[in-house]
Amino acid sequence: MLAFVSSAPNSHYLYSPLATLLVPMVLYLLNGTIFPTYVILIPVFLQVYNWVYLSIPPSVLYLSQARPESILFRETLEREVNPYRVLALFTPSLAGKTLASSFRRNLFDWDNLWTTSDTDWKPKVFRLITMAPVIVVDTRYPSHATKEEIAHIEKTRCLDKVLFIVTEDEMPTGVETSNYVRKSAWNVVTADELPRRLQKHGIIEVCPPPKFHVRS
Repeated sequence: MLAFVSSAPNSHYLYSPLATLLVPMVLYLLNGTIFPTYVILIPVFLQVYNWVYLSIPPSVLYLSQARPESILFRETLEREVNPYRVLALFTPSLAGKTLASSFRRNLFDWDNLWTTSDTDWKPKVFRLITMAPVIVVDTRYPSHATKEEIAHIEKTRCLDKVLFIVTEDEMPTGVETSNYVRKSAWNVVTADELPRRLQKHGIIEVCPPPKFHVRS
């Protein structure tokens, strides 16, 4: 997984804790300034935490068109299945228009292995399809990429670990293009049903964080 993350264009945060050590090192070399031990240890511990977390394979791979609605849904899904990791491949520029703060955007970047070209995208997403134990395909927002991902899922016989999100009233275009998926009604769900259906795929003992509301 670290190889996946390091090859992403937004992989700078892999080494961000260590970057904070540059100032103490420069001051020590120039003036002989000595800092308390915890000033050095805290960035080191944060760096170790970064690498440990980012080396964990995703429990759920979320595939959808990159748009604000799907980014918000990924965040909701990640909260619903906490502490399981939900990975996506979205354009990060959309996060700025969607998420409420730079802090939440930073958390989104940690679980977003976005790519810059089709040549780079296909090997990554196809390998993640094989690697992830559970795949959620959101066909409410069909795209060319989603159709290719569905075709690859069928080709590699990974349908047993896939749940397709659909709207309440109709089958989306992405599912309609696949005869096999259309016949497999058992793996088609609505957005509201998804957390419960994920339990059958081993996503159990979840601990959603509390929801806080700001009173006006």
